[in-house]
Order: sequence, then C-alpha cells, then structure tokens
Amino acid sequence: MSEDEEEEYDVLEEDDSSFLDPKYQEVIVKYGRVFQRYAIDEEIYYVPIDPEEEERLGIQHNVVTRFLDDKLIHCPLTAEPTNILDCGYGQGEWAKAVAEQYPTCELVIVSLIDEKAKTSLRQVTGIDINPLDLLEIPHNVNLESEDLNNRLTEVYPLHHYDLIQSRFVSGGIGNARWPSYVQELTHLLKPGGWLQMIEFYYNFQSHAGLLNPSHALYEWGTKFRRASELLDRSPRVGSMTILKDMLERAGLGPVAYRNCSVPVGGWSRDPRERGIGLENIRNIDRMLESLGTWPFCSVLGMSMEEVVALNNRAKQELRDSSLKLYLPMTLCYGQKQRS
Repeated sequence: MSEDEEEEYDVLEEDDSSFLDPKYQEVIVKYGRVFQRYAIDEEIYYVPIDPEEEERLGIQHNVVTRFLDDKLIHCPLTAEPTNILDCGYGQGEWAKAVAEQYPTCELVIVSLIDEKAKTSLRQVTGIDINPLDLLEIPHNVNLESEDLNNRLTEVYPLHHYDLIQSRFVSGGIGNARWPSYVQELTHLLKPGGWLQMIEFYYNFQSHAGLLNPSHALYEWGTKFRRASELLDRSPRVGSMTILKDMLERAGLGPVAYRNCSVPVGGWSRDPRERGIGLENIRNIDRMLESLGTWPFCSVLGMSMEEVVALNNRAKQELRDSSLKLYLPMTLCYGQKQRS
C-alpha cells in the first residue's frame, strides 16, 4: 500500500474506549462462547461476539461475494452513489470495499448495538449488533450502532440515501418488525434510490434429493427454525418471495429477486462452484455452533453434550459429496419511485 493509500484510512487505537457506553462492553461467557450481555439481556441477538465468530463472518463474506460473481452492488445504479447505509455490517468487509470503490461517497454502516462505533462523522454509514475493533477504516466510512427494531426514521435522515443494504440481519429482528423495517428503510431512500437485501434460509437442501429427517443437517435446521420462532425471529425470511413481497408492499418497484443455491462441499463439477462449496464448509462448520448453541441450549433445553454430538454428525455430512448440499439464500432489490 502506498503512502497516499494509507492516508485514506482512519486508525483507531485499540485501547481508545473512552467513547464507549460501558453497558455495550459487558460480556458473558456461556456454553464456552462469549456473548454481549446487553444483546442477551434485551433479547436482541443470540450469536457469540468472540474471535471465532469474527473469523466465521469473514469466511461467510468471502463465500457470498464469490458466489455473487464478486459484485458488491447488484442494483443497476445509473450514477455514483453519494450516500450509502449498510445495515448489519458484520466485520465491515462489504462497507470497506464499497467505500474504496466510491471514495467520494458518504457511507454509514450501522451495528444493532455497536456503541463503540459512534465516533466522529465520516461518510459510509453501517449498522450492526456486534461491537467491533476496526482499527483501519476508510475515511468515508462512519460506523454507528442502533437496534434495528427501533424506528430508524427517528435516527437517520429521510430521503437521503442512494443505496441501503440490509444483509443477514434476521437473527436480530423481531418477526412482526419486518414489514415496518422495510418500510422505514424505504422512507430513508432518496427518490430513485435502491434497497438491496440478502438473507439465508437456514434449511439445508440436497440437489440429489437425499437429505431426510434421519440426517443431522435436517435435524439441525428443524431445531434452529423452531427455536428461532420461539425467540420471535423469522427464520424463513430468506426463502421464496418473502423479501420480494415486502419490498413491493413498501412501494418499491420494479423489484428483482434471485433465489440462490449456495453450494456446500466440493461436489460440483464446475471448478468455481467447487471452490466456493469447499470454502463454505469452513463457514458452515463454525456456523452450526455459533448460530445454534444459545437457541438449542437456552430455548430447546438441550444439553451441551447433545448440541456437540449433533454438530459433529452434521459436520461429517457437510463433507459427503453424494448429498450435493446447498444452503438457500435470497438476493432482492427494488427502487424507490422518483415521483
């Protein structure tokens, strides 16, 4: 990296936590993982925030980006965006890449409860739940925290954003909240602006038609969806046309959507898909524990030994090429009308 490129980044000191609300820094250790106490106490999010999960999020980003042909923005933008909002920024990879692609754009990335991210105003805004230590971020990125279940129109400017992305936030949004969430994001868009949404449907499938209730992956998915519903989450929001229907009801149009089959394992004859599938094993290996541990133990009453046994069986199945596994995912985007 050149000296000029280095100047494009703001460096945050690791020990600079003076602007943090202490309640967002408190953690609890349970089931061998680290969780944010505020997220658990407020019943917002039940996924760990430890280094293992941070590593998984990075792998997941690579898998999804490669699967989507290395495209970050799927909406047919006709001009360079000047203001972007990223809801659920994970490790910030998408936001950082977009900020570098559009250096004059103001990008805000928002964490559900990442109070650590509220620093000086920058330009690409992102929202997510997990307080991150992003030591280097592009100069035009602003990290913020907000519970996406709250009214976003009371926090962010109306008719302001050229593009809003919402990605993999189903674990942090209440079931009944989804229609108003999409509607509020629509209100934040400029006329002619775009809303882009991506969600997984955690229901493993087999191109060979071989997955059945006797398989651990089938059992894991069934249990996860059941526990998610008991936690007032919508585990099916990434399936079929659910996102498309919500975008259309919010007044966006035309709405495009793509039901994706993200490969799991190296079974594909296509070299590109095989590489994606093999990398996705690394993601799913970790995902089974990260997403399932709290719901299975605290909601379904499973013992940790039972969860580990189920996960181990499922991990073996991930490597069974005869199953030809994939995980459903929906990409959907729509435009706010100019009139």
